[in-house]
Amino acid sequence: MAIPSISQTIRDPGLPASPASITNFLYIGCAQQGSTTAVGAFSNASDVIDTYGQGPLSEDLCYHLAIAGGPVYGLRSASSVAGSNGAVTPARVTTSTGTVAITGTALDSYEGRVRIDVTGALGVAQFSYSLDNGRTYSPQLIVPSGGSYVMADSGLTLGFTAGAGPIILEKGDMFTFATVEPSFNGTDLGAAFTVVKADNTPLAAIILSGQFATSSAAATIASALSTQAQALFQLYRPVRTMQDAGNDVVATTKTSFAAFVSERVSLNYGRCVCTSGKPITGRSAPTCSVTRPLAARAAESLISTDLAWYSAGALRGVQSITHNEYLSELMDVDGYSTLRTHQGIPGFFPTNVRLKSLPGSDYKFWQHGRVMDVATANAYVALLPFLSSSVRTTSTGAIDPRDAAIWESKVYDTLRTALMDPDNAQGYPGHVSALEAIVDKTSNVLTSGVVKVKVAIRPLGYAKTIVNELSFAANVGG
Repeated sequence: MAIPSISQTIRDPGLPASPASITNFLYIGCAQQGSTTAVGAFSNASDVIDTYGQGPLSEDLCYHLAIAGGPVYGLRSASSVAGSNGAVTPARVTTSTGTVAITGTALDSYEGRVRIDVTGALGVAQFSYSLDNGRTYSPQLIVPSGGSYVMADSGLTLGFTAGAGPIILEKGDMFTFATVEPSFNGTDLGAAFTVVKADNTPLAAIILSGQFATSSAAATIASALSTQAQALFQLYRPVRTMQDAGNDVVATTKTSFAAFVSERVSLNYGRCVCTSGKPITGRSAPTCSVTRPLAARAAESLISTDLAWYSAGALRGVQSITHNEYLSELMDVDGYSTLRTHQGIPGFFPTNVRLKSLPGSDYKFWQHGRVMDVATANAYVALLPFLSSSVRTTSTGAIDPRDAAIWESKVYDTLRTALMDPDNAQGYPGHVSALEAIVDKTSNVLTSGVVKVKVAIRPLGYAKTIVNELSFAANVGG
C-alpha cells in the first residue's frame, strides 16, 4: 500500500467545467565564479558581484535588484557550452598597419569596439574601447608599448601589433569584434535543478539567465526546463519559468520550437539594449535577451496582474528593441513573449507575457500560471492537516457531510485569504473572481481510503481588445 500522500492535478482546460503569494525569483546561469552547489540570496548588487563576479547571471540579478528589489536568488550553473571570440575587423582611415587581436575567455556577450583617438606607434598612440557597441566608451588610454592591455572585468585582453608602418595606429581607426557568452547544456541544467530540489527556499519563478546563440539550442534547453519544472510540481513546488528563445529569425525560431508546448515555460523572443544593473568600463548598456526586463516586470507585479498592462508603464532601462511585435505581429500568435511600442508613446512595453501552452489551454498568460501556482500551494497547505485523519462515514461508506463541510471550509478559507482578500493591481480585492472547494460526498472512503476534493477558480478577465466607436452626432450634449 502506498504511503499517505496528497495527489494534486490541474484540469486544463477547466474554465468550462467545474500561503500568501510567493514572490521569490531564482535565476540560474553562467558566471565568472561562485558555487554551483548552493542557492544564494541577495539584496544588493555588491554582494552579487562579490559572489559571482561577472557574467549573465550577475547581470540579471543586479538588474532585478534595481527594478524589483530583493531578496532575489541565484544559482551558478556549469558552463559546458564554451563561449567564443569573433574575428577583429579593422576600419582604417588611411594606410595604418597596426592590428588588434582579442585573447582570453569572454565572461559575457560583448559588442566590442577599439577606437584610436591619437595617432602614433605603440607606447604613443591612444585608444578607448567599448563593449556595448559604442554606447559607452572607456577613458582615453595609451597603447601599451608591449602591446597587451587587459580590459577589466571582461575576461579579454587586447593585443596591439605595430605592422610595417610608417603609420602604425591612426586617429579614427576602428577595430570591431563580437563575443558569444558561455552557456549551459541540459546536463548542467539538470545538475542545477538537483541543487534546487535540495534547497528549501519557496520559489515563485525560475529564470534562465543569458542568451542562446541559436533557437535550436534554446529549444533543447526549453524541453529540459519544462521537464524539471514539472518535476518540481510533483514535489509540491509549483513554479513558472522563463528563458530566451535564441538568436534566430522568426521562421527559424518557429521551426525549432514547432513541437514544443509547456504551460510552465515562457519563451521570450527578441533582443533589447538595456541599462546595466552593474556597469563595467565600456559597458553600461549591453544588448541582452528580452527575458531580463520581462522577468523583472514579473517580479515587481502582483500575481494576477497582466504583465502587458499599459498602466504599469514602459519597461525601465530598455533603450531599444530588435523585434517590435506592434509592427510585425508574427510571434505573439504562436505563444511567444515579445516587446512592442505603443503608437506615439515613448518607451517599450510587453506585448503579452505568454506561456507556451497548447491551443485552448486555460494558461495563456503568465498571470494564469502564477494564480494557479498560488492556489496549488495553498490548497496543499490546507489539506495537509487532514492527511491520515479519521472521518465519519455514511451508510454508503462516503464521507459524512458534517466532516466534508469542515474540509471545504478549511480549503476555502485558506484560498480566500491568498486569492480573494488581497487587493489586485486595480485596487479592489481579489486576484480571482470567485472560488469554491467541494468534497465529493458520494465516493466510498471507507473501502478506498480516498477523499476527493475539487477546487474551482474563476479567474479575472483581461481587456485584450477594446472596441471604441466614434462618430459625429447631432443629439449629444445639451
